[in-house]
Amino acid sequence: MPRLPEESDSFHQQSERRRLRFLKVPFLDDTIMDDGPPTTWGIDDFGVPRLRKCPFTLESINWERARILGRGMDGIVWRVYFGDAGPYALKLFWDGDPHEVPVLGYFAAQRECQNAALLQMIRASLDYVPCDQGSADKRPVRVLANPTDWDQARANFFAFAEENRKREWASPDPKEPIEAVGDMPRFARCYGWLQFNCSEVLPRMPRRVYPHGVDVGKHRRTLRTEHNRDKFIAVVYEYVESGENSTELVEKVARFLWLAGFCFCSTPLAQNWKNSVLVDYSDIIGPHSYGWQKLYYRCRAAREVLKGSLNDNVEAKGGPRPWTSKPSSLDSKPAC
Repeated sequence: MPRLPEESDSFHQQSERRRLRFLKVPFLDDTIMDDGPPTTWGIDDFGVPRLRKCPFTLESINWERARILGRGMDGIVWRVYFGDAGPYALKLFWDGDPHEVPVLGYFAAQRECQNAALLQMIRASLDYVPCDQGSADKRPVRVLANPTDWDQARANFFAFAEENRKREWASPDPKEPIEAVGDMPRFARCYGWLQFNCSEVLPRMPRRVYPHGVDVGKHRRTLRTEHNRDKFIAVVYEYVESGENSTELVEKVARFLWLAGFCFCSTPLAQNWKNSVLVDYSDIIGPHSYGWQKLYYRCRAAREVLKGSLNDNVEAKGGPRPWTSKPSSLDSKPAC
């Protein structure tokens, strides 16, 4: 029987309230990031991941050397130098508050910070050596080999948590096949988040690198400075040179993310990969983050991940991403 309008409205209202609860979850940590791993990567940390603060300062950027890498639905990305150090990729998000995000949309700053923090914790987990182990060898993480739903994705996800690494984790079903994950593929390194104060930074920028807005499909995306908003969130990443993507390496990354419990968004884009490295963390969603869906949770082939163009499915994806890359052959099947 078709749903009546009143029921439909109620359903959407409930969905929107649920979304706003997700978007209010804290995701920033004021601890300054150093070269070491996160000091804590337990179950609670995986449940509410927070990205540490970048040790660099925006005041040290020489904007005369900067150049725009691209602009999209989520924000604008520059190649910058902090003093003589660099280059780095600096991403500034258009939305500074979750309440400014369109209905059913995700808060891009939150998603990227959460994913960056999660990948750092996963790397720390894989580098963990038990104190009671005789040798100095690392012990792989044991996960379900063929996860298909949220419960299984969640089990694999939390298998990387410190409490579970300190004991032998076993499948809840002895008949369930298990896979040992010992290595992590390359991801673009994240150096933490920074507060971007428009009143302080924008006057120092040459016109050619000014963060002007962009039209993405039917949407106009720009810094939301209503109500005298001055503070926005930026994230610093490793700068990855443009280059052709390898089907084999991309599928290795996609398979790792699947085993770790992540799904891709509805329309992942080729522009978000450079040299077989995922450079846009908004393409992936952890099982405890807003937007994770069973429909998109599977081991992805390269042809699924490296698809789309800058203007394809803007509304479904949440917009194009800033970086561009040239995909290689996409005809292989995933090695799952």
